[in-house]
Order: sequence, then structure tokens, then C-alpha cells
Amino acid sequence: MSELKLLTSQRNDIFKCVQDQGLVPTDFQWGTAVGDGRPYTKLPVLVHRSTEFEFKINRGENGFYCRFSPGNESVWSSAGPLNYGELLN
Repeated sequence: MSELKLLTSQRNDIFKCVQDQGLVPTDFQWGTAVGDGRPYTKLPVLVHRSTEFEFKINRGENGFYCRFSPGNESVWSSAGPLNYGELLN
């Protein structure tokens, strides 16, 4: 099973983004989600502890992809391909 692992610095960057949005980083935890196998079958996911909303990250040939809940107009939304800077915005 292939697993996408983020660097510690990447996880810290994402927590900084959470904090910059006025949220509390300790309200979130990292977990692992099942991917579709393109190219990874295990993906890092940041989960909000009380709501269980998720931010899933994948990486493909053309950059990063993310799937998140809640979405802007539906329960789920996705974005990508993104470069690393775009992922953090």
C-alpha cells in the first residue's frame, strides 16, 4: 500500500495556516484516509476534532490535490492541481 507522507515542515506550515485563520491548531489532528490509488492509497488528512470536517491531501504528477469538507457549495469540494504555495492558500 503506497502512502503519501508530508514532511514535518509541511505539517507545520498547514498548522500555521489554520492559526492564521483564527482557528486553534489543537482542535485538529492528523490522520490517514483511504485514497483512490492514484497514485497513493493512504493519504494524510487533517480532521477537526469536534466537527470531524476533513482536509485530505494527495499529490499527483501535476502537483497537489485536496478534498475538503465542508465545501463552498456542497458537503465536499476539491481543488487541484496546485503548487505547494497554492495548497497553503
